[in-house]
Amino acid sequence: MKKGDVAMVVKNNTLIVELAKRKYMKLGHDVDQHGYIRNRVRELGRLVIQLRENTQQPNASLESFVDPHHLSDIVKAVHDIAGFREDKQLYDTPLLALKISYFVKKCALVLEGSALESSQKHKAERAEEFLQLCELNWRDLVSIHAHRTLYQGKRNKVTILPTNADVVHLSSFLHEAGNRELQLLRGPRGRNIRPALQKLNEVSLCHLIRFNRRRQGEVSKMKLEDFHKHSTAKLEGECLLSDLERQLCKMFRVVEIVGKRGRTVPVLLSNEAVAWLSALVAKRHEAGVAQDNFLFARFCYGGRGHIRGSGCLKAYADKAGLDNASSIRSTKLRKHVATASQILVLKEHQLETLANFMGHDLPVHREYYQLPDTVQRVTKLSRLFVSLERGSLPSQWGKSLDDLHINGDSFLVLLLHHKEGNPLRHRHE
Repeated sequence: MKKGDVAMVVKNNTLIVELAKRKYMKLGHDVDQHGYIRNRVRELGRLVIQLRENTQQPNASLESFVDPHHLSDIVKAVHDIAGFREDKQLYDTPLLALKISYFVKKCALVLEGSALESSQKHKAERAEEFLQLCELNWRDLVSIHAHRTLYQGKRNKVTILPTNADVVHLSSFLHEAGNRELQLLRGPRGRNIRPALQKLNEVSLCHLIRFNRRRQGEVSKMKLEDFHKHSTAKLEGECLLSDLERQLCKMFRVVEIVGKRGRTVPVLLSNEAVAWLSALVAKRHEAGVAQDNFLFARFCYGGRGHIRGSGCLKAYADKAGLDNASSIRSTKLRKHVATASQILVLKEHQLETLANFMGHDLPVHREYYQLPDTVQRVTKLSRLFVSLERGSLPSQWGKSLDDLHINGDSFLVLLLHHKEGNPLRHRHE
């Protein structure tokens, strides 16, 4: 932890240290979670500093504030840290308020458990009463305002998804870059292959994230043993497959990796990607990378750890000179495929297959990834409302949105009516 006042407070508060130990026991196996643990305990350190300042108790510990009588002090300190605005009842940093809220309650649970272990009944009762009071009052005092702030920020936020042109351009750019670095690796022996190996490492990671629309962290953490277990699709029931489907089975291999919340998710590897990754594996020992490490290993710190997919994707989107490079992020790419798939009018079981491949269930797919498509709203839903406007809907009973017929002359009359007499003409135009 970086030295400073916050670090000093954390190290001298036994309750915060005990919470950090328990979090490390739970998440310590994942190196990426170490930063998460560090940030959370630093936030608790900031809370203690604010509590000391507000209550004029310069040496008070967090444990002394886990008391029903001090709940209002903790709420005030959270408001101060997260920038609560009394006039609008909104936070400047609502997520910070929610994170501190969660870990304050975790601290109370840790304190209660420790007190029970040491037979300190009074301390355990005090912690339990604090938790009960939090359950009764915390939502109204903190959480509801934080969630409302988040909702207001997201409600009218414009989400710019990647365009088809940018996706195709990036695909071509990565294809050329990957094959160029592969040729350098296959060149004469004795030359320094480390730069080419590092670039091919980054290009391969970007390619897999982009093509599979996987979360960047999932692909970044792919283990070497996962890649070695890649397999081709078994052509069982080959007679049921079309010629195209049989060719696709030969062109792609599947790697299963750990996804969100521990579920197993697939990653498709093209023959080109397999060639790139095989070259990385074959040459990694020459660059000093550990053989039992991640597939996309770092080329520093002794070859331990993995490179970050988010940074690679951002860097290569900028290098490719895309029209909107900031839209090439793993989350937006996932929303892109979910939204674009709406024009295919997929059946329920097909949507479920897509959602499972993406690593979530169908309700999550529809609620969080499928964005309202403006074109779909205009071209499909406008048919319904124009038919209602002209009174022609009863005559089109039993038709789908795609089959609704709009008489051309009537439609033009409707448009002219809006332009000439409708006070909202600019909105319609």
